[in-house]
Amino acid sequence: MLKSILVYFTFLWLPSSSESIPPVLQRNVMKSGFHRDLVTQLTVPASLIPDTSPGSDVQCFLMFTETIPSGAYVDPDQINSLKPYGGPDVLLSSPVDVEKPEIESTEFQGHVFSNLSRVGDKLTSSYRLPVHLRYHGISDQDYTTVTFTNPEVSVRCVNKKLGMPHYGYHGDIVKQKSEMCSSSSKILCDWIVIHYDAEKKDISVEVPVGKVEHYILVTVGTMVTTLSACIFLVYQTLCSGKHVKVS
Repeated sequence: MLKSILVYFTFLWLPSSSESIPPVLQRNVMKSGFHRDLVTQLTVPASLIPDTSPGSDVQCFLMFTETIPSGAYVDPDQINSLKPYGGPDVLLSSPVDVEKPEIESTEFQGHVFSNLSRVGDKLTSSYRLPVHLRYHGISDQDYTTVTFTNPEVSVRCVNKKLGMPHYGYHGDIVKQKSEMCSSSSKILCDWIVIHYDAEKKDISVEVPVGKVEHYILVTVGTMVTTLSACIFLVYQTLCSGKHVKVS
């Protein structure tokens, strides 16, 4: 009996044939300047998870593991404020210093959790992640590039009626791993990392940087402006003091 069960679950975990259509990832960066939105959508053919047919007790979830490069960051306070209004459910791998420049920063990971919803003969999941570009060091170029690589995508399904994991994904599987069930979860869930096709290999955005040839001009201009402001404030303070009447 036990052997039959193991064979059954092994069959469910086997990759599908080469003729099956893999999930497709679409990515775009919206807005301009130093504050952008990274928009991601994954479309999964319903045939890869046939047990999610309408009326089924099986529900599936996705986890996108984003790698945020050193030239960008995600603001945890902003993420928390957006979540009650439909913003992304994000779990960051480490604390984020939003004030650091690019040269003092390192890349870090964030897990974005999302439901997988059925629309006709497809399953879709999407999110809009606010990302911010860091200030970069001076260069001999006008712009530098920050690149966002495609995320690792994991799926897990549960049978809501039985309250148990459901292993029914029929697509190509990369590996299995354990991660938090959601950003607010205190327990680990079993996830399977899946293979997908991406419309774009990665996304790059340009960031304006200070030029080396402008270093002296900017430095002198900053010092003169700061000194002038200090002198003006001292002058105004002294002048206002002369008009104070002593009773």
